[in-house]
Amino acid sequence: MALTITGITPSSISGTTSGVDGAAKAGGTSGSFTDLVKGVGKEALETSKAADTASIAAVNGNISDLELVQVMTEAEISLQRFKTVYETTKQSLDKILNMGI
Repeated sequence: MALTITGITPSSISGTTSGVDGAAKAGGTSGSFTDLVKGVGKEALETSKAADTASIAAVNGNISDLELVQVMTEAEISLQRFKTVYETTKQSLDKILNMGI
């Protein structure tokens, strides 16, 4: 059963990680770091929008609780992925800044 709310489906959201998937499939060599960050950011934004839309639809009784939980879980995972990329990037930059010249 696919959830469709104003043209957004969980499967279409899952497919927005091209920057993440592309870099992961080729060991990080297929895309640039910028593509990776853009992909993760775009995914987080789109899943958050889908979660907001699903929340409104659930309040109006247009979707089931199970469908709402699925969309919310996808949004949570996406935000966790974004946080991981952010923290890893920050740690890497800190190490670079602390290197001796």
